[in-house]
Amino acid sequence: MDAITDLGVCFRFGQGVQRDILQAAELFMQAAEESGDVVAMGNLSDLKDELQLMAEQGNAMAAAYVAHTEKYVSVISHV
Repeated sequence: MDAITDLGVCFRFGQGVQRDILQAAELFMQAAEESGDVVAMGNLSDLKDELQLMAEQGNAMAAAYVAHTEKYVSVISHV
């Protein structure tokens, strides 16, 4: 697991930092794109529903992340 993914997990669950789903998604996306971290891809996939809800409530960043998570959901389903 990538250190960036570890930091994303901290933001996802509020471990040592304030919980921030958008920051977690950003870090998971960075780890997935830069190093192909499958754990980061799985975390993005796990966040999809929560990000979708935020997007439906008008959060533009969440909507952008939802669009990107689709790519990783399909990768994870084939692993």
